[in-house]
Amino acid sequence: MDKEQLDKLDSIIRENFLNPDDYPRAKKNSALIGSVFKSDFEDSGKWISQEGYINVIQKILKNSEDTELIVIEDFERKYKSSGKTVRLNEIVKESWADFNTFAEQTEIISFFAIGKSQDWVIWANRDYWCILLQKTVYNSLELGITQESILTAFSEADEEFIAFIENLYS
Repeated sequence: MDKEQLDKLDSIIRENFLNPDDYPRAKKNSALIGSVFKSDFEDSGKWISQEGYINVIQKILKNSEDTELIVIEDFERKYKSSGKTVRLNEIVKESWADFNTFAEQTEIISFFAIGKSQDWVIWANRDYWCILLQKTVYNSLELGITQESILTAFSEADEEFIAFIENLYS
């Protein structure tokens, strides 16, 4: 994708889904519901476990009839050597194997991912994954995730992160 396309997609995400700059009130649309998942990176070196990917991300993709993730870095890099500004990006097929290959080879440290349906967005880093979906998509997935289970998973969370979770889930 070229810079103009990436900037447009970044704007769509920040204006319609979530804007990390507005943390903890990052959610932009009341028609969305969000969940936060701990990353496995610290223990396993993986962004997300295979089980987590298949049971959450792949379900979202299939339910939304998306066959790929459009991944864009959530910030622009400016290279000192060339002065060039870039936003790393990748198109990743929905399979675990393709996602795992991307995750093992990328230099991206935090990203947005969205499908062509624009029914959902992911904001991920090596600590946690934040997923926002249209409420209708979320309800049809039956993920069995409650606000209480998310808060339990992040028992060490400070008040600001708890507010973030509550805003996403409301």
